Amino acid sequence: MRKADLLVAAAGTTCWEACFMQLPSLLFGRAENQLPLVKSLGEKGAANALSKQKIEMLPPDFERELLRLSEDFSGRKKMAGIAGDEVDGGGSARLAAILGGHPFSIRGARNKDSGLFFTLANDPDVRRNSFSPEPIPWESHVAWFESMMSASSTALWVAEAPDGTPVGVLRVESLDARSCEVSIAIASEFRGKGLASSLLNKAIDAFSRKTTGIHSFLARIKTSNQPSLRAFERAGFRKTTVAIQQGAEFYWMEKIHE
Repeated sequence: MRKADLLVAAAGTTCWEACFMQLPSLLFGRAENQLPLVKSLGEKGAANALSKQKIEMLPPDFERELLRLSEDFSGRKKMAGIAGDEVDGGGSARLAAILGGHPFSIRGARNKDSGLFFTLANDPDVRRNSFSPEPIPWESHVAWFESMMSASSTALWVAEAPDGTPVGVLRVESLDARSCEVSIAIASEFRGKGLASSLLNKAIDAFSRKTTGIHSFLARIKTSNQPSLRAFERAGFRKTTVAIQQGAEFYWMEKIHE
C-alpha cells in the first residue's frame, strides 16, 4: 500500500488500513455488511463510493471514475488527508495503556486537530509562559500547523483521556541529528493532575522509535514557570544552563535518552 497511488476494493477491513496509509480509494460493496462502510467513508470524503448497493461486478461507470480520480491529484490529496484523519494507527497503544493502568495516551495529530492546537496555544496561561505573550492570529497558526504537519523533522501529538477527550498537545522538533526540542500544553481542566510528565515520556519514546540517532531531548522553560519545571523534572529532565530570550530568563533542560 505504501507504494500505491489508488486502491480499488470491496469495503472490508482493508479500508481501515488504506485510511491509515492515507491511500485514496474507490470502494464498492460485495456483501450487505460492507455497505455501511462504503456509505460512511464516501460521505466523509475519505473514499469514493462506486455503488451504494451490493454488486457482483464493477459498475459501468468504474472506468470513467478510475480515470477521473487518477488524473485528479488535488482530489486524491484531499481524500488522503480526510482518510488519515479517520485512523491514526494508535488503537493498540491506547488499549495497552488502559489495561496497564495508564489510561491517558497520545496519538499523532491529524489535520482536523488544528483548532485544538490553536485553542491551547492561545490559552491565557500558555501565552503568559511563552516568549511571545501576544495572542496568535488564526492565519499565522494555520501556516505554522501546516508546516509542522508536513515537516519530516517534527512530530505533533494529541494527548487523550480514555473516552477520547483531548487532554493536551505535544510537539517534538529535531534541532540536529542528535538532539530535538520538546514542548507540551495541557488543557486547563487537566492541569495539576500530574499528567504532563508521563505524556512527555510517551512522546519521547514514540519519537525515538521513529527517529534513529536522537540522544538529547531539550526544553526551554521560563524560570518563573514552576509547574512546568516540576513536570519536566519528574519526566527526567535536568536544568543545564540559564539563558535570556526576548527579555525573559529561562532554563535549558535536558533529558538524555539511551
